[in-house]
Amino acid sequence: MKKLTKIFFIVLILSIIGCHTPPSRESQDKDFFSFDQVINTSDRILKLSRNGNQISFIVDDISYTSFQFKVIKKIKGSSKKDDLIYITFTNDYLDDLINLNANGSMTDNLFNDTDYLFFLMGRARKNTFPKELGGSLWLINGNPSIYQISNNRINIFSSKVLDQTILNNFSKLTKMDENSFIELIESINE
Repeated sequence: MKKLTKIFFIVLILSIIGCHTPPSRESQDKDFFSFDQVINTSDRILKLSRNGNQISFIVDDISYTSFQFKVIKKIKGSSKKDDLIYITFTNDYLDDLINLNANGSMTDNLFNDTDYLFFLMGRARKNTFPKELGGSLWLINGNPSIYQISNNRINIFSSKVLDQTILNNFSKLTKMDENSFIELIESINE
């Protein structure tokens, strides 16, 4: 009887622990409440320009699009200047992107000729994803993780549904010029 009771409690404890395992970071749709969080949780922070190549594909009934970019400057991570990198998005996320400064759709000027700062997380590429993407799958780190540099002004792109607190906390970034913005990132990243 004691043995059966011990087994019962062990199974019960393991069940409780299993129920409290958090979901993967990719499935959490992480919204950031401070710019420090975006910087500190990113695997790579890169200033990029669009290279032109694009791959669309479906994995596990989810439609993806990967855009190729050229590294202009590495702020965090292991990339080098002139490296080429694919950044992968679900098509649903792409359709949901807006310019928070102008409340305009991202698809209106989807990765045009301006430069971008991306805050990325990397994951090992599963064999079900195209080989052209390389050994790692690079995804945005959360919301907001895409910053467009246009006419020495910072435009923030993120999903349409963001808490007003997030909008208020990031609005000061839109008033910075590019050099001040990059200096802020580098100072927080130290």
